[in-house]
Amino acid sequence: PKEHTDKAVDLAERLSQCYHYRRRFPREEGIRVRVYRAVRAARPVGDKLRETIKDQLISFFEGSSQPDKIIDTYQELLDDYTKHYGPEHPNVIKTLFTLAELTRPRPVFVEYYQRIVLALNKHSSDIKPEALEPVIIVATELWAQARYTDAVPYFTLLFTTFLNQPKQSPKFQDDTFVQSVFDRYTHCLRNNRTEFAFVHKVTTEFYNKVKTVFGATATITIQATLTLAK
Repeated sequence: PKEHTDKAVDLAERLSQCYHYRRRFPREEGIRVRVYRAVRAARPVGDKLRETIKDQLISFFEGSSQPDKIIDTYQELLDDYTKHYGPEHPNVIKTLFTLAELTRPRPVFVEYYQRIVLALNKHSSDIKPEALEPVIIVATELWAQARYTDAVPYFTLLFTTFLNQPKQSPKFQDDTFVQSVFDRYTHCLRNNRTEFAFVHKVTTEFYNKVKTVFGATATITIQATLTLAK
């Protein structure tokens, strides 16, 4: 019965506190982990008691400087949320952001951001405002790792959004950022042995758009003119 579960959890919490005050932290951890496992198995996703126990366990791991166990707990939470709510639910996305930041700069952090992009942007050809920063993070990291083939879809999103919605974000009004997107995008395309005609088309589109956005005499436009003339 529910009232028995609540009483058992309350007793376990008191025992955990006793171990804590006596600085017997391994014993405290053992109890907190067992209670979390039991409540996770017995209570549904979203249950108040289940959330409370999860928060207490994470707080314990934070206080005892155990980042890997914090990550493992959030990963379990992500699995539970995804299975229960679906991959695009706000709770899933929030947990993905948490995991992405907790695991950075480990390689896996990019995968969390990729899942965020998919959940927020779905399969839109233009970036939705809430997905812009995750797209930039993924594109930048894949570029830094020289994973040019993997980076192409993300730079394509950035480039296409600049062409179609240059006023969506102040970033698309920043000539340094826009030039960087173009340079990295075309580098990725060339690295993938993309046909010259397509790269030329991209360059022409870039020239026309920067001329409109920044003006014919802007440095970025002049640079685009020289690139197009090559």
